[in-house]
Amino acid sequence: MNNKSSEKFILSVLIVLVLVVSVVGISFAFFTYAKEGKTENTIHSGTLILNFNEHTNGISLQNAFPVSDDEALASSEQNSYFDFSVEYTIVGQTSITYEIDIVDITGNIMSGYSKLDSKNLKLALYNNDSKSFIVTPSYFSDIEKKAAGNNKDGYKLHEKAVSTTGNDQYRLYMWIPEYDAVGNKVSMSDILSPTEKNSDGTPVILQKGISNQTFSVKINIQALDTASLVTND
Repeated sequence: MNNKSSEKFILSVLIVLVLVVSVVGISFAFFTYAKEGKTENTIHSGTLILNFNEHTNGISLQNAFPVSDDEALASSEQNSYFDFSVEYTIVGQTSITYEIDIVDITGNIMSGYSKLDSKNLKLALYNNDSKSFIVTPSYFSDIEKKAAGNNKDGYKLHEKAVSTTGNDQYRLYMWIPEYDAVGNKVSMSDILSPTEKNSDGTPVILQKGISNQTFSVKINIQALDTASLVTND
């Protein structure tokens, strides 16, 4: 019995020693293992070139009168529309969005003139490539509700995401419509009340005419802060 007990004790001690050595060995290996990586991880930026080209001298409507939308869009006179293009070159797997903005620059108004109310002005943006309207005939007063991106001056007409090199052709139309944004027929002269009088006896003006008024805009192009990688999912 004593011999068997001694053998069991010795065997138990050996098992404990083996476990202790194993744990120490594993712990030692865990805390000392290190491997130096050999793979380089690198980011290369792409190349973006954005150009805005003006192809006509711009819209210059002298002595303009109210016209219908169809008449304004059918005009072939050179100064009745403004052609421009946006050229973009992209190298690398990148997508960017550019925006076309319109800015009211009516500033120094010549003597005898006043600023034309934006509700009495209409515009449209046409894609000369697809032969379709991007902005259908709209009042400028409605366009003013769409602020330009990136907190820039002006109002947004259009935005487009692109990922390859290309060139987009556009045409801007602008005219005085037959009816203003609130539905009143646009008149060149003031419309006076036949019965109401001011304190000085002059007739009350019911609707202000648009004679001797002016309005000027320019087109801006900007790349929005939305560049992203293009993935082939």
